[in-house]
Amino acid sequence: MLTKDEIRKCLGHIAHSELPQAREILENFGKDGTATRNALEGLIASTNNKSTKALLANRDKMKSLKASLSKRSGSVWADDYDKKFSKTWIEFLNIKLKDSE
Repeated sequence: MLTKDEIRKCLGHIAHSELPQAREILENFGKDGTATRNALEGLIASTNNKSTKALLANRDKMKSLKASLSKRSGSVWADDYDKKFSKTWIEFLNIKLKDSE
């Protein structure tokens, strides 16, 4: 299982398009299907997606997605998986938003 520091490091690599480094960190994580791992793999896979690139180039869209994920993870219907998955994406968006200042 990855530590919080390793997760942050992996998110930083993804945010800066350093995908081989991010994949290397994930190799130590195992294929356990956790929400965090699934979110990280999804982020890596989506970095070359045209619509994701457009979203990440627009601060307002990133802020909107972050608000939506925060609201969703705070819902009474959100289970632990949803909360961890959303938290990983929110951390990623925080990095991207800070970088775009």
